[in-house]
Amino acid sequence: MSAVAAGRVADADLLERIERHASRAWPATLVSEFGDGWLLRATPGLFRARSNNTLTPRRPLSDGELDAALAATLEWAEGHGTPVGMQVVPLDLHAGVVDRLCLLGWEPNDPVQVFAAPRERIAAAGEMELVVTRGPDPAWIDTWAEADPSHDRAAVQKHAATVFANLGERGLFMRGGDDAVGIAVEGDGLVGLFSLAVRPEARRRGLGRRLVRAMLAHASAQLAYLQVSSGNTPAVRLYESLGFEEIYRYQHVSGPSSVASAC
Repeated sequence: MSAVAAGRVADADLLERIERHASRAWPATLVSEFGDGWLLRATPGLFRARSNNTLTPRRPLSDGELDAALAATLEWAEGHGTPVGMQVVPLDLHAGVVDRLCLLGWEPNDPVQVFAAPRERIAAAGEMELVVTRGPDPAWIDTWAEADPSHDRAAVQKHAATVFANLGERGLFMRGGDDAVGIAVEGDGLVGLFSLAVRPEARRRGLGRRLVRAMLAHASAQLAYLQVSSGNTPAVRLYESLGFEEIYRYQHVSGPSSVASAC
């Protein structure tokens, strides 16, 4: 029985599997590893925290390690012309890192809750008729642009030219009519769900629930996971009601323009 099925907090191996899968499922244009488990990510031209950040290793940090990571992060961001940021994961292990960054003038975003569940617990064939493609066709892009207010048309096109292009055929782009979209990426016994969105005028009709259940019916991996901002209360309640369980949290912390002098 998995840690999630038993209702326990995810162990270190599961956390590592999900984080590695998520990094490949939302690929940055440029990736570099340094030190023991640090990961630098940059997608020039795309200003989104998930695409431009340094990921912390999933272990306690040694003395002075954060200072070296901050220096590497600043050099990386400046060299590639991308925002300065760090994804602190898992949050319960690295809360002190967030505190340190805040003292240096960095700005924390809402924590992100990572939910997981056995796929078969949630999947339901026939829940919604989906158009499934190996890339974002124009109708998928149009629906995502309308459904996710955090992206304008230009940002959607940049995602298509960077993240989605680098994803290749590993992702299934799914669309329920002109109202709901999502991406499913499988690998290592996991299926991650990304970019789940429903048009504002079509919400409160159960489309989000039907979308998730239908998307998982197309997958074969044993364990499903997704990520949602803790500030998105309706989405958190939806995923919990579907049977997902929180297994850990992480937090994006963005560096201000004056971060170089602060450090």
